[in-house]
Amino acid sequence: TEIYTLSLHDALPISLREGSQPEEKVPVSYRDYFDWDQNNRSFASLQVYSEPLSFNLVTTGEPENVLGEMVSGEYFSLLGVKAAQGRAITADDDAPGAPPVVVLSHDLWQRHAPRRGSLVGTSLRLNGQPFEVLGVMPPGFKGLTDRAELWTTVSVAPHLLTPRHLAGRGLRWLNAVALLSPGVSRRQAQGEMDGITAGLAKQFPGNNKGIGVRLIPLAEAWFGDLRSGLLILLAGAAIVLLLACVNVAGLLLARAASRQGEISIRTVMGAHRG
Repeated sequence: TEIYTLSLHDALPISLREGSQPEEKVPVSYRDYFDWDQNNRSFASLQVYSEPLSFNLVTTGEPENVLGEMVSGEYFSLLGVKAAQGRAITADDDAPGAPPVVVLSHDLWQRHAPRRGSLVGTSLRLNGQPFEVLGVMPPGFKGLTDRAELWTTVSVAPHLLTPRHLAGRGLRWLNAVALLSPGVSRRQAQGEMDGITAGLAKQFPGNNKGIGVRLIPLAEAWFGDLRSGLLILLAGAAIVLLLACVNVAGLLLARAASRQGEISIRTVMGAHRG
């Protein structure tokens, strides 16, 4: 049984592998993610999130540089994380043409709440543009990058970044995470994604030739494969235990040898062996 952080049971982040470097993690473009999402049947949910991006935030007073993730609409739903205040981003918020919205971390809300009280439903400015505050996340939650102070939708990327961030198939800037559908195994999902990426490689050889997908358990993606290290640690502990047992056995034998004369006298005097 694989245990995932944030209760992500059977959640598999998707990374790309290229050519001779199968272990290298490469982000996915929005266009490829869109095609994966439209063509797969293995995932109950397939979402994306960016690495932490720097935003110029203004609520009241002086501007502040903060780090934030751009996420797809069901990102929070997949993680099973609910807002502590207001609500989290949904698929409707990430639809084309939807009003720009933002969700704040608990720490960021605490820094600004004394000046404005409850921020839910109010407006702030990111990179000079107005965003409505939908909610505040629970204390300690910083997203899958563990560095985010706020979250907004991927759909606003053309306004905050460049139009190419959504239109360019060769611009890989998003990480993908998926939740397997009930009854679907990791091997089945891997096989389906192999077929999808092979089709994209034929259709778009300039950007996708030689690229495949590898499914990685979320804990392994975060912490790496710990099995080798744990086996070495276990072997080291076993050796230490063995040496301790040998030392104790040696001490007991030496003690018994030193008492041979005493035990012989006790036996002669009628003492039982016990």
